[in-house]
Amino acid sequence: MTMRTGIIAKLLFAAIVCGALAISFAARARELPAGRLVRVETFAAKDSVLAGERLPVRFTVQYPESLVFLPPAALPAGAYAPVSAGWTGGGPSKGTKRADGTMIIYTLDLQAAHVPPMKLLFATPSGDTMSAWTGDVRVPVRFATADTSRVAPLKSQWEAPRSRLWLVLIAAAAALIAAGLIWWLRRRKARAAVEPARPELPPDVVALRELARIESMKILDGGKYKEYYTLVIDAVRRYVEGRFGIDAMDKTSDELMGALERIPVSIEGFDGMLREADLVKFAKYVPGIVPGKRLMESARRIVVETTPREAETIPAGRTAVEGS
Repeated sequence: MTMRTGIIAKLLFAAIVCGALAISFAARARELPAGRLVRVETFAAKDSVLAGERLPVRFTVQYPESLVFLPPAALPAGAYAPVSAGWTGGGPSKGTKRADGTMIIYTLDLQAAHVPPMKLLFATPSGDTMSAWTGDVRVPVRFATADTSRVAPLKSQWEAPRSRLWLVLIAAAAALIAAGLIWWLRRRKARAAVEPARPELPPDVVALRELARIESMKILDGGKYKEYYTLVIDAVRRYVEGRFGIDAMDKTSDELMGALERIPVSIEGFDGMLREADLVKFAKYVPGIVPGKRLMESARRIVVETTPREAETIPAGRTAVEGS
């Protein structure tokens, strides 16, 4: 009797342990790779996009009827701004289900529109979780070019009239224009000899005055980020042109930074300012008021730090303190 009671007690203890383990495994669902059970197709609607153009990205997911598709709650992080995203489910077909997803974005990168792989989850009847991944999408960004097919052909050359009267009138008009031009040049030369030449302001004074004028216009408070960034960057470009003798206004951002590499002075942060301004002007990037104010501070810092400091000198015949 005692032996039988011990055996029963051991069996009960083993059953309790097995039940506890089963409950523990059921409560802690595992995440398993979907493998060949799930098929995911990813494709972009366009081979290339213009800067700031919207790009649709589509996903097709096929999975067994036994699984439950859990649409992703968040989008993968990347250099893009989402416009819309959503999933629609299809009916079962031959033991499988289908889910279609559409994601519309526009890129914040001037090189390529990139959507990283996105994790998809599926629930199994046993309570486990299976995962699959979408493909990596990368579409190059191009800029608008002129359509040469619409250029009209050149017109035929103008033929001068044969009447001598036209020749006389043209010669008389040319003589009057030449006489007027000679009179104007002589008058300008005489005025320049009388009036003293106005001193030209240094590039740093001109730049700081222009930045102060832009700030007083309150463009940033009105949300006109493209106009604001254009004015600030152009003011710094004109300063660089006047200070270092570089044709800064007609160069792209990359060309300007390449030219600045050949000067002995390092302009810290200018490259980042140019990149941020290109995103605002060409990729419709909305930076906000705080980054806009930070741009103005960086512009003033560049002007102040790159302005040469000359030692103050005292003219001959004067002491350090006037009147002493």
